[in-house]
Amino acid sequence: CWGDQEAGGNATVANCIISGNSAGHRGGGLYAYWSSPTFVNCTVIGNRAEEGGGIGSFRESNPAVINCIVRDNIAPDGNQLALINTSRVWPVSIPTEMTVSFSNIEGGQEQACIDPDCTLHWGDGNIDIDPNFVNPGYWDDANTPSEPNDDFFVTGNYHLLPISGCIDAGDNLSVPPESTTDIDGEERIFADTVDIGADEVVTNPADFNTDGIVDYLDIKV
Repeated sequence: CWGDQEAGGNATVANCIISGNSAGHRGGGLYAYWSSPTFVNCTVIGNRAEEGGGIGSFRESNPAVINCIVRDNIAPDGNQLALINTSRVWPVSIPTEMTVSFSNIEGGQEQACIDPDCTLHWGDGNIDIDPNFVNPGYWDDANTPSEPNDDFFVTGNYHLLPISGCIDAGDNLSVPPESTTDIDGEERIFADTVDIGADEVVTNPADFNTDGIVDYLDIKV
C-alpha cells in the first residue's frame, strides 16, 4: 500500500492468500510505504524479499496486522516482519511502526527486524505455532540451488486442518462488517470465534477425510 504526505493509502486488505511472491527490496508479501493499511484475516506465506519477506513497513507507516498467518517467508533481514528506517537508504532518519494482534507469526516479535527508532506494537492474542495447513506450498530451486532467480513457487493448499490451533483464535471485533465470507465464500464468522488466516473452517458432515474440503477424495474414504 503506497501513500504520500497528502494521501495516506489506508486500505483494508481482508481474506486474502498472499504467497509465492518476490520483491527486490522490502515486503515480499505485503508492503506499507507512507501508509497505514489494515491487513485482516490474510495468510501471508512463502514470499521472499531482502527486508521483510512477509510484511515490510517503511517511512512513517503503521500497518495493522490482525487475525493473520505470517509464516515460511524468507529474507536476510526479517523473514516475516521488517520495520525499516529510511536512514538505511537516505541520510535522514524517518522511522516507521507496525501493530500486530491475534496473529500467527513465525518466530514472534523476537525474530522481527526492527531498525532503530522504529516501533513494533505487539498486541494481544498473538501465537507462534504450526498452522496445520492441508498442504503447504514451497519454492523449487529448478535444479540450480546457487541461482535463486530461476526458482518457482509450488502453490499449496492453505485450508486449515481441523486440528489447527488457528481455529477460533482470532478477534471478532476486528473483522470488517462487510467481511461475511472467507477466501472460499464460506460463512465468516462460523461458530463463536473467527479463525486466524484467510480460511474459516466450516464443519461439514460430508468431509470424511477431514481436509476441510468436500470433494471426490471424500468418496474414497
